[in-house]
Amino acid sequence: MAGYTVVEVLVASAVFLLVVVIALETTTRLAVSDQGQTVYAIAGNQVDKLLCEVCDGRHPEGVTTRNYDWGTITVTIADYRDGLQVADITARITSGRKTISRRRIIEVNDEN
Repeated sequence: MAGYTVVEVLVASAVFLLVVVIALETTTRLAVSDQGQTVYAIAGNQVDKLLCEVCDGRHPEGVTTRNYDWGTITVTIADYRDGLQVADITARITSGRKTISRRRIIEVNDEN
């Protein structure tokens, strides 16, 4: 008849508990670090969406600032040359030091 001693059972339980604690700690750290990356992805998507608006001519000339929960986006549209404008879009994320910038030269559509 084969049986396990109390010491073997206690050691096996301690090893199992240690593995579970390490797995939970790792999962928690991964989840927390992913939230910071999500903010950068949201900001990047919003910058790209505004860039499409600017290129389609749906954004006024000048400086415009939009505030979001994660930070601000500043859109600057200025004359560049004959029939061209330069558009600068900069997102500043308040929870980090990162900024996202896009610059495009766009053709002015005179539809009068």
